[in-house]
Amino acid sequence: MRRRHRDHYLALAERAAPELRGPDQRRHLRLLDADAANLRRALDDAVRDGAAHHALRLVNALSWYWFLRGRLREAVRSVEAALAVGTDVRLPG
Repeated sequence: MRRRHRDHYLALAERAAPELRGPDQRRHLRLLDADAANLRRALDDAVRDGAAHHALRLVNALSWYWFLRGRLREAVRSVEAALAVGTDVRLPG
């Protein structure tokens, strides 16, 4: 069940990502805002399950969203978590 949830929200984030740089930006920001908790859960599950590829894809898809919404701490925490799956990588700072 967690995998299907993760796959669904990964697809949502990847579909929305390019739209955040276009004329439909506001609509896609609202769409991602409405599912922010589910997106966080999908990322947390990917990290917990050791699904590095999925975690990194989610982080990549959501990075511009986090920037636009001023959620830089969430972005840094998420990037660190995704990078650390299966490694011991930490961002300086």
